Amino acid sequence: MDSKLISTHVPVELITPHYRVKGKIPVSSSGVIGVLNDTSGSSIEVVEVWLARLHRPAETVARFESWDAVKSRLVAVLLEQRSDLGPPSVARGGFGRLVSYRVWAGLKGFEMFGVMESPGKFDFAETIFQGHRDFIPLYNATLIPVFFPQLVSRAPVLLFNRQMVEGLSVISKAAAT
Repeated sequence: MDSKLISTHVPVELITPHYRVKGKIPVSSSGVIGVLNDTSGSSIEVVEVWLARLHRPAETVARFESWDAVKSRLVAVLLEQRSDLGPPSVARGGFGRLVSYRVWAGLKGFEMFGVMESPGKFDFAETIFQGHRDFIPLYNATLIPVFFPQLVSRAPVLLFNRQMVEGLSVISKAAAT
């Protein structure tokens, strides 16, 4: 990312199949969702990094000033606040009116549930296979490693990598947000 376009650094927690990475992502006005879904780059830079093994989140393996992550290998990105996603029009995929659904999903080695927004009736194939957004927002989200179910992560916003989805189901229509 060109440094003159950076407007802020957003705190994030990246989840890979093996690590938890806490740090900050430099973002422009398009927010974290814009950085992750930017098709012109396959990696993202994370600064002020604390790296821990997935199954031992309290034990720091390493600290780095800068760490580059391969976007396609990220399972999820946890955010502290919804505004870190970026402008509402970008976060909503250009749609003005959305319907909220409670969903459960299996991702490679993880279970995830929370609230997903969709323009109208939820369509699995459209959500997972169509469009260019690889990272999809989930609100009031919970992420659980299958082999370490005691290590629950919760976040107001989670961006999950749709390429990692093994299956997804609507639990119920959520109350309006």
